[in-house]
Amino acid sequence: MKHIVLFKFERNKNYEKLSKILTGTYDKLEKECNVIKNYEFKVNCLENEANMDIILFVDLGNDYMLKDYIDHPVHQEFINAFKNEGLSSKSVIDVE
Repeated sequence: MKHIVLFKFERNKNYEKLSKILTGTYDKLEKECNVIKNYEFKVNCLENEANMDIILFVDLGNDYMLKDYIDHPVHQEFINAFKNEGLSSKSVIDVE
């Protein structure tokens, strides 16, 4: 199963800092939370108000593993860190 998240930030984006937060979090989650097979993210390359800022792809073994991932303390810290950086909205889709 692939968990895909789009993030939008309300103020000036520091993509370097956001990338470090993502990389640090997901490298740690891969080691601590045995449900993540792989992750990848990309940042928006065109400045357009309608665009989201970051897309995150997380490969999980199956949908049963999603709850363990979502509830993991490292994931919760990540959400709070993004909120502190001005996260204004997110959209999620889970696909097979």
